[in-house]
Amino acid sequence: MSPSTTFTEGGQGATLADVTVGAPIFATGTIDANLTTLDALTVRIDSSTHALVYHGVVTAASSSSVTITRLNGVVAHFAIMPTTVFTQGKNVLTDASLAVGDHVDVQVNSGPRTPP
Repeated sequence: MSPSTTFTEGGQGATLADVTVGAPIFATGTIDANLTTLDALTVRIDSSTHALVYHGVVTAASSSSVTITRLNGVVAHFAIMPTTVFTQGKNVLTDASLAVGDHVDVQVNSGPRTPP
């Protein structure tokens, strides 16, 4: 971010202080020469959804649950319900498609995550 980075939320002006942990954001800008850093020119905070997204690597998977280890080392366990949807890009998959070592994003729309 820089002093010229602009923030919006719900079509209105916002600030960096409006970005909260777990809030979905969409950032545009330029990628540095190291190809890993984004210099954000604009940041849109998506307040239309209240889903939480967990990023991590699958460490265990079955037809009833999936366990992921997040980048910060925290382990999270999730129940697989009849309404759970698995996708890869635009393709809809099944729970059998999950494999240990897969990098995944788990979006939780409602309900508690299962205890560790």
